[in-house]
Amino acid sequence: MSSRERILDAAMEVFAQYGYRRTSMDQVTEQAELTRQAVYHHFKTKRELFRATVEAFHAESHEIAVVAGLEREQAGATLAEIIAAQIDARMRFILECLEEMPQPEELLSERQSQASDLIQSFTDQTAALYTETIERVCRGRKLSLRENMTAADLAR
Repeated sequence: MSSRERILDAAMEVFAQYGYRRTSMDQVTEQAELTRQAVYHHFKTKRELFRATVEAFHAESHEIAVVAGLEREQAGATLAEIIAAQIDARMRFILECLEEMPQPEELLSERQSQASDLIQSFTDQTAALYTETIERVCRGRKLSLRENMTAADLAR
């Protein structure tokens, strides 16, 4: 595991335990078992670290959704079951993470205020996943969508 990955893992744990406001870079440094210099080499500020943590969290939830969908697809599930598996896997991951946090509201609030631009990117990424899944399954199983409906329309 790289130093950056160690820092992000440590930051996720510390942010989850203490929230954004009560988390310090020193706590993250200690949790990552790295020097202060190593942490600041990768992340100049707590805000920068938080945004990177939000990105890593969403990347992990996205990957979990991709894997769940592919597993259902390979098992011969219907298109609706595949999309439902993607949604279910992502939501379960998010909810499990939130359940472990003493005060998830503060982190969600900080996420909204500090990373709203990222949230739109994650929303677009999720829509792209559903669109790609719909297109791939329709192509592979020779399915057709209703007239005047695109995979992107259905994904939305």
